[in-house]
Amino acid sequence: MKRLLTMLFCFFTLTSVSAKNKHVSKPHPVKKHHHAVRHTARTPKNHLIKPATTGVASLDTVTHKNYTGIEYLLSVLVKELGKPYKLGSSGPTGFDCSGLINYAFSFIGIQLPRTSTDIGQLGQKIAFNELQPGDLLFFAGRKAANAKANRIGHVACVYKVDESTGKVLMIHSSDEGVNITELNDSKYYMERLISARRIFAIDSCGTPQIKSKG
Repeated sequence: MKRLLTMLFCFFTLTSVSAKNKHVSKPHPVKKHHHAVRHTARTPKNHLIKPATTGVASLDTVTHKNYTGIEYLLSVLVKELGKPYKLGSSGPTGFDCSGLINYAFSFIGIQLPRTSTDIGQLGQKIAFNELQPGDLLFFAGRKAANAKANRIGHVACVYKVDESTGKVLMIHSSDEGVNITELNDSKYYMERLISARRIFAIDSCGTPQIKSKG
């Protein structure tokens, strides 16, 4: 009898424990918190191109007259600012001095000779105080012999002329690449300046034409 009572007691005990376990709530899964991350696009450094300039004045203070064809010529030159100097190259990834001038003039339908020496034989010679945007400036080369002999070795294009001060800005390709230089403040270029020439004029139809040599 005692054995039977013991068995019944164990049975009821197990049944009670099982019933309690059914009422135990399962733990809720921990929610993961996702933090929104804002990604900021960064421009690669090699896409940040700063035009190389040498002694450039504030362009906002410099004015120039508008001429048909000349504005387009200058806009082409400005777009090439910062391109590296490459000997014997006419673009589009780099230029030497005459290569840059050739490249820009081709956009207004004028095919120039390849070298600065030959370009210097075209158009009409003008005085320094007559300079206008689009005129070309010719300089002796960097070698001492060229400087003494006034042998053309470099060419630049007049970009802007400040009529109140006479300051001249020129665009050219030099060791610094394609850049804008204030001519008046550059002892190096002023000492080597040989001549200034007006290469083309605008005809009655608005077409640039090479001026006869003078």
